Amino acid sequence: MTHYIMRRLLSFTLVLIGVSIIIFFVLHILPGDPAQIILGTQATPEKLANLRHLMGLDRPIIVQYFDWLKGVFTGDLGHSISYDTSVASLIGTRMEVTLFLTFFAIFLSVIIGIPLGIFAATHQGTPGDYLVMLFSQIGIAVPAFWTGILLIYFFAVKFHIFPAGGFIPFSKGLIPFLRSLILPTLSIAIVRASVLARMSRSSVLEVMREDYVRTARSKGLSERVVIYKHVLKNAFIPILTVIGLQIGQLMAGEIVIENVFYLPGLGQLVMRSIGQRDLPTVQAIVLFIAVLIILINLVVDILYGYFDPRIKYE
Repeated sequence: MTHYIMRRLLSFTLVLIGVSIIIFFVLHILPGDPAQIILGTQATPEKLANLRHLMGLDRPIIVQYFDWLKGVFTGDLGHSISYDTSVASLIGTRMEVTLFLTFFAIFLSVIIGIPLGIFAATHQGTPGDYLVMLFSQIGIAVPAFWTGILLIYFFAVKFHIFPAGGFIPFSKGLIPFLRSLILPTLSIAIVRASVLARMSRSSVLEVMREDYVRTARSKGLSERVVIYKHVLKNAFIPILTVIGLQIGQLMAGEIVIENVFYLPGLGQLVMRSIGQRDLPTVQAIVLFIAVLIILINLVVDILYGYFDPRIKYE
């Protein structure tokens, strides 16, 4: 196991270097001059040249890349142009919102989607199965941002149950904190739960056709024991894969939801930074999300061995 983890970490390092190259060079070829954005259209050429020099934009792009990469490995992610603070501290203040939203959304989608998928598989062909499939089809078809808008209209504007947007930190109280995240969590979790429900149903149905399941039933084991002890553990590998992919997608895809609900997370920060051509901030956030996705994939790969002992890492 240790050798496997070391090999994966080495491969992840190479992947991160490749990702950093793509992030850096793609962002630098986009149109727009950060110095011009900061100083405005009335700035003189001399002032623009001085600011570009201070920002290091007049150096060769290869030199800029290696300076940035060196800073990343030493913990210096640069200085935010638009917020006039270190990028590391800026990400630290915004990370709370994004991480809590991701955790709550995944947790809710798991406790909704997997039981629904198991129910649909064990009641195949019944009205309950058709209702679950209808729910999942609607959940997948409707975009999360549109679901969020509908939730805001009904639960915030019409009935005044939850706030329409904004974020209240945990330090100001558990209830206000949870209330500020319920609607955005629901808007994300509905889509993710729909995907998990379909995957769980398909995976459970496939395992239920195996010979060892029929053998377990022939021994007189209750259906509950057969499903939760024999079927679900063996059906969980593809479900776990989807959960891991969804966490990565959430980390990268909460930009729209955070803007819909005006949440001060990494998604809203990266959108504003792109608009203001704040390259150090955009580069750092995208790289940070890439690191989290890679680590999540590593954890999922390790969990495969727990759910399926046939998987060997050495």
